[in-house]
Amino acid sequence: RWSSELILNRKLHEAEIYLNKALTTDPKNRELAFEVNRDLERIKQLRNMK
Repeated sequence: RWSSELILNRKLHEAEIYLNKALTTDPKNRELAFEVNRDLERIKQLRNMK
């Protein structure tokens, strides 16, 4: 999972772009949407920790 790698390397903006593109690529995929939203929430929490 590329987004997790980006998040671990603190490349939050790049991860957010990647995740949003993934969502638009397959918007009806519920499992993907769940994973993307979980990672976006993780990014949000990391940004709030600064």
